[in-house]
Amino acid sequence: MSTTRKKVLKTVAGILIFLFLLTTIINLLGPLLRPEGQDFDGWHYFYAEDNNTINAAMIGSSAMYRYWIPAQAYEEQGFTSVMLSQSCQNIRAVPYIMEETLKSQDVDLFVVEVRQVVVDLAYDDEMTEEEKEKENYYLSILASGMKQSPTRIRMIHNLLLKTETDNELEWQIPLLKYHENFFEIAREDWINRLSEGKSLYKGLRVRTTVDPQVKPSRFPDVENATFELPDKGKQYIEDIVKTAEKYGKQVLFVATPYMYSEARFPYQCALNAYMEEKGYPYLNLDDKQTRQIINLDYGVDFYNPRHVNYVGAEKITSYLAAYMKEHYQFSDKLNEKQKKEWDHAVSAWDKKELQYRQEWEENCKQASAVGTSEE
Repeated sequence: MSTTRKKVLKTVAGILIFLFLLTTIINLLGPLLRPEGQDFDGWHYFYAEDNNTINAAMIGSSAMYRYWIPAQAYEEQGFTSVMLSQSCQNIRAVPYIMEETLKSQDVDLFVVEVRQVVVDLAYDDEMTEEEKEKENYYLSILASGMKQSPTRIRMIHNLLLKTETDNELEWQIPLLKYHENFFEIAREDWINRLSEGKSLYKGLRVRTTVDPQVKPSRFPDVENATFELPDKGKQYIEDIVKTAEKYGKQVLFVATPYMYSEARFPYQCALNAYMEEKGYPYLNLDDKQTRQIINLDYGVDFYNPRHVNYVGAEKITSYLAAYMKEHYQFSDKLNEKQKKEWDHAVSAWDKKELQYRQEWEENCKQASAVGTSEE
């Protein structure tokens, strides 16, 4: 081999090594520089879980993480779960989330909350610059903690809305987008981000506040569907179904209870009718009969019109977990050490629940006092 050829090969090897190191640094620092706050920590907790220890991936917006308690589900039904849910999570992002999940967790079931289908359909397609920036912010909640990969690249490219201030290159390289956070993140938070970072409560995100609601006089159902679900709504569902089929996984669609606006109500009716027509696995926790079984108390189980508080979450979790256990097979994924970790999460939740109970009871008294004074 000639000297010149050796030099060329060494140069190429050096460039490849440099690119590999650069990519590694970008992959590591990107998620570490994510903004502060619970909304941005979902992927952090997911990646911290031991590989192939999760039975069910719970995907959705706040309509998932305000309604689901992983430790309670494990205590009552014996299966593990993780919440891949962020505020106002774009329903179009679900296939990408499923794909990313399967890279480290061979889950038995995907559970997808469908409220964002209705939210998307209930608003006009024509968006102002401000509305686009808001949607991109919600995308940042999902993307900022996600590891760099072709999955993330495609998700951002397909979902990012073009605005005057958003540059896709910065989105694709989070080190560029979030570099200023290097100096703003507190020392204690850096320690947590650099450590293993498992969530003691398995990502628990419930509230104890109380906001009494008026019990609905009508409920979205198939009979109330006066028009067909718009094509793009159908496409959102079909894309999720096709992704599950592609990877040979089961998916359960779920609708959670909340107080519907006039704009959202007809779309939910149409969605319910479409799911029944297609015969997709769909659990509507919001129909009148199911609400009665769950026994939601509208006076004390909600913290605002669109979310239950922790007492409502306990009821939803208990019902949904039992349904999942009855209708799906969950493999035994945990070794003895991992079982102890989940048992520890259950113990931690049981203690936390006592604290939450006291706070909730006090909030119930305050809500009652406010209601009495207003009368």
